[in-house]
Amino acid sequence: MLGDQLATLKDELEKGELALHEYKTDNGLLSVSFDDQSNMLREEMVKVNQTLAEVKVKLQHVAARRQVLGEIDTSDPSNVPMSEFLEDHLLNELRAKYLDAKRQHQELAGVGKGDSHPDVKSALRRRR
Repeated sequence: MLGDQLATLKDELEKGELALHEYKTDNGLLSVSFDDQSNMLREEMVKVNQTLAEVKVKLQHVAARRQVLGEIDTSDPSNVPMSEFLEDHLLNELRAKYLDAKRQHQELAGVGKGDSHPDVKSALRRRR
């Protein structure tokens, strides 16, 4: 009789401990002391602050770049800084072709060929 009660109480204790463990697991409370939780939170806050500072720097960089690019006369691709073309090979290639056609047009105009000359027309078409 006393042995049966002891076995029943042990079973109930084990079930209670299991339920408590499941609750802690489900709610992220597994035996982490308050100091440990505080340290983890502090570390997370440091990471968030570092990320925020990095984002602010990037935002300032983008705003400054936007301002510079906004002041450029885009009717002539040679006005756009070369740094804008470094990462985009297609734009770099198109800019080079434009500059080549512009140079060729200037050379043809320099030797007296007018806008109606076929070579000049070709150079002008390639600039567009």
